[in-house]
Amino acid sequence: SYMNRSGIAAQQISSYYKIAPHDLLIILDDLDLELGQLRLRPNGSDAGHKGMQSIMNMLPDTEIPRLRLGINTAWRRDLATEDYVLMRFKPDEEAPVQEMLHTAAEAALHWLRFGTVSAMNHYNRRTQKIELSEEGTDK
Repeated sequence: SYMNRSGIAAQQISSYYKIAPHDLLIILDDLDLELGQLRLRPNGSDAGHKGMQSIMNMLPDTEIPRLRLGINTAWRRDLATEDYVLMRFKPDEEAPVQEMLHTAAEAALHWLRFGTVSAMNHYNRRTQKIELSEEGTDK
């Protein structure tokens, strides 16, 4: 579904499978986190994320766990948000992105097996900051 209409899909899944919002895990990108960082929370605001805003508007309970994936890099900070989030990652960003996605998948599986608090304790650590130059290459 389109990101701004993610709430429709979340509501349909929740309703069809009889899943309470607090038993869903929303995985989303986050401009407030540096590339490669993960942050798992049991609830919170939409933080300006249109997809999360749509989900929170469509579900009856806003206590929805979310796993945020950091996508912010210094060279992209001057771009408009809409342009920024739709851009492809630079070639030198691919390895850190793949590592982040692998770790996010592990975190989601851990969340499923052991719950939010355990997953937060294991995966809410500050990952090594990836420093990129203005052109998007390693420093």
